[in-house]
Amino acid sequence: PPDAKDFDDAVSLTRDREGQWVLGVHIADVSHFVAEGSALDRAARERGNSVYLPGKTLPMLPEMLSNDLCSLQPGQRRYTKSVFLTYSKDAHVRSVRFANTIIKSKARLTYLQADQVLHGDPAGLPKDVVALLHDMESLARGIEDRRRRAGMLQLDAFANELVKDEAGQVIGVQPEDTSYPHTIIEMFMVEANVAVATLLDRYCIPFMRRIHPEPDSKALYRLSQTLRLLGVTLSRKPQRADIQAVLNQIRGTKVALPVNLLVLRTLERATYSPASVGHYALAASKYCHFTSPIRRYADLIVHRALQGHLTGGADRIRRLYAFPDLAEIGEHISETERVAEEAEQELKTILILHLLHRRVGQELEGVVVSLSGHGAAVHLPEYGVEGLIPREALGPDRWQFDEQNQCLLGRHTGAIVRLGQTMRVRIVDVRPAGGQLDLAPAVGLVMKPPEHGKQQAPRRGSSAKRRRSRKKRTT
Repeated sequence: PPDAKDFDDAVSLTRDREGQWVLGVHIADVSHFVAEGSALDRAARERGNSVYLPGKTLPMLPEMLSNDLCSLQPGQRRYTKSVFLTYSKDAHVRSVRFANTIIKSKARLTYLQADQVLHGDPAGLPKDVVALLHDMESLARGIEDRRRRAGMLQLDAFANELVKDEAGQVIGVQPEDTSYPHTIIEMFMVEANVAVATLLDRYCIPFMRRIHPEPDSKALYRLSQTLRLLGVTLSRKPQRADIQAVLNQIRGTKVALPVNLLVLRTLERATYSPASVGHYALAASKYCHFTSPIRRYADLIVHRALQGHLTGGADRIRRLYAFPDLAEIGEHISETERVAEEAEQELKTILILHLLHRRVGQELEGVVVSLSGHGAAVHLPEYGVEGLIPREALGPDRWQFDEQNQCLLGRHTGAIVRLGQTMRVRIVDVRPAGGQLDLAPAVGLVMKPPEHGKQQAPRRGSSAKRRRSRKKRTT
C-alpha cells in the first residue's frame, strides 16, 4: 500500500539455461538483528505481531529495525533469506533452493502502480520493470490455476477501507482494492511458505506451523442446510471442491455476500502451532508463515529454523524449540493476532459509525446476513458495517424466529424476513462508542391494522348467533 514502510518481502523472476522460470522470494533477515533470548526478542515475542490500526501502527520491532535496517528499501543493500523456485511450463515446482543472501531492491511499487502497468500504462517505470511485471502476472495466473485445481478456496472479502481528508478525518468509505497485483504477491508468498514448511518437515526440524483444521462435519451439514434456504445447493458432506464450486456459482449475485459470510463462519480459525496439521483453505498439507518476520513473531521463529538448516545447526534448533515450547508460544501469538484483528476492526467500525452519526435518517440498501430472536442483522455494503433491525421495528405484528428455516415470521400477517434478503433500510440511531447501529425498514413490511373507531361493524345478529353456538357446544 502507499503508506507502507516495513518492506519485508521482495520478488525477482529470471530464466534458467533451460528457459524455465526461476522465482526468487526474498525476505528480510530479521533473525540477523534479533538474537534469540535477547531483550528485543522477548519484547517481540510478548507483542506477537504488529498492530495496524486506522491511522496508526504499533510495530512488533523498534522502527529503527522495522522501517530502516530490516526494511527492503529500494537501492539499499539488505540481508535476506531467499527461496528460489524453478517452475515447469505448467507452473509446477521443479526444484527449490534456499540461501542467505544480500539483495538490492530495484523498485518499490504500490499495488496501484503495478495494476496500471498490467492495464497498459507504464506509469513512468523502466522498461525492464514493466516487462518483469507482465511476466510475473503470467506465472502467478499459472500458479493460481494449479492451486485452485488442487482445492484452494478463494472467498470474496467484501472489505472496505476508510477515505480520509488531509487532516486525517474520515470522510467516506470505499471498496478495498482487490486488483490482481494483490493476487500475484499472495501466490508467490504462499509458494515460498509451502516450500519452507516442506523443507523443515522433511528434516524433522521443529518449527511454528500455520494450521487450519478441516471444518467440523456438523458445521458443514448446517452450512448445506442453510444454503438451501438461499436457493443454493450444496451436498450434505461437501468437499473443498464442492464449496469452491458454490462460491464460483454465486459470485456477482445478490446472495454472494451472505453465502461468503456463511462459508467463512463455518471454517475454523487458522492458528499457530507445531502440530502437523495442514492448511484446509489452501489445500496444503504443510504450511507456515515465513514471509513477514518484521511484523509476525511466528515468521521469526521459522527463519531461525531455516537458519539452523542452512548452517548445519539443526540439532541446536531442536534443543531450542522443543514441541511444548512451540505449543506455548503458538497459543500466545494466536491470541495476540486475534486481539489485534479485533482491535483494528472495532476501531474501524467506530470511525465509520461516527461518519454515519451525521447521516441519521438516510436510506441505504442492505442485505440480511443473520437472524435471531432479537431481530435482523443487516449488512450495509456501501459502508461495510452491520446494523440491527430490532424485532419490534419490523412492523406491528408478533414476530417469531424460525431457526430451522432461518427467518422471522409475522404470526398474524404472515410477513417473512429471510436470510439473504435485500432490504432498503433507514438509519434510526447510531452510538459509535458502543459500536451500535439501529436500523428500520424504509418501507413497511406489514400493513398497519385499521385505526380504532374505523373497524367494520359486525353484521346484525352475529353476536347472538355466536352466543347460541357457544351454548349449543357447551350443552
